[in-house]
Amino acid sequence: NTWVTEWKEDPVTANTLYAGFANVWKSTNGGTSWTKPGTVGTSTVNIQAIGISPANNQVIWAAKGGTLYKTTNSGIAWTAVTGLPPGNISGIACSPTGANKAWVTYPGFSNNYKVFQATNQGTSWTNLSGSIPNIPVTCITVDKNGNDALYIGTDGGVFFKDASMAVWQP
Repeated sequence: NTWVTEWKEDPVTANTLYAGFANVWKSTNGGTSWTKPGTVGTSTVNIQAIGISPANNQVIWAAKGGTLYKTTNSGIAWTAVTGLPPGNISGIACSPTGANKAWVTYPGFSNNYKVFQATNQGTSWTNLSGSIPNIPVTCITVDKNGNDALYIGTDGGVFFKDASMAVWQP
């Protein structure tokens, strides 16, 4: 969706917004003015997903093309995250209880490459795709009151799974 600008509100600080173009831009005054804290990679491809940790809003994830980037200082310095399968990332969700945990989704038709979880700020990833049909997953969100309660939006509807469940439920 290159015609749609990815943007997120900071889950901790009021009036702070992040928008993704070729880089991540930050506003601390509700969008009146914007700054680019740092540079996200060298590609001119637009950011397609942003995730901000509610547990530590200095930890921000950004997907750009087939690469996932992470910052631990509110966007000043970005590093590429490895260990994920190739392909564009469609969504990022961050755990409300810890800055080390995040999930990413994939929009393609690669069977069993739909949802991945990191519990260590992206050092390694666990495939949670399991029972998801081979359809694009376009977004993900986490219920802050659940046990890693995840909702994913797909081309076939919404699916749910929490940490106690082995199978995604439509």
